[in-house]
Amino acid sequence: MIDIDNIADRAVKLFNSGWNCAESVFLAVSEDIAQKNKFNVNLLTTLGGGIGGSGLTCGALTGAVIVIGIKYGRKGRDAQAKKKAYIISKNIVTKFSDKFQTVNCSELLKKVKDKDHKKRLCSEYVRQAAKLAASAILDGEDTDV
Repeated sequence: MIDIDNIADRAVKLFNSGWNCAESVFLAVSEDIAQKNKFNVNLLTTLGGGIGGSGLTCGALTGAVIVIGIKYGRKGRDAQAKKKAYIISKNIVTKFSDKFQTVNCSELLKKVKDKDHKKRLCSEYVRQAAKLAASAILDGEDTDV
């Protein structure tokens, strides 16, 4: 049985061990339920800090939707697979935004006081993004397109 809280905990541990937000979510969710294959985590390195440290879309959120693409993305011109991946990804983005009132890294970190505070805030974003991705994958078979 897949335990979403364990996946989220693993994502936070990865983040606190030095992986960036996008890499942490991607590794924790993809290792467990998205695919059993190894993927190149280096594809996500530039997404941390809101895409290359620019403060744009949260890297944890980006990592979550990339895992959805691995699980449900199309392998050819399959319009249904594309639609399903879009629906699931949009749902993740909406839930993340509803919880934190934004998806932008710079906005999420606006009230950071110091490096430790930033780490705690980002750990929560990593945790929530991992939970959203894992839940979406576990529920995804039921998603109608």
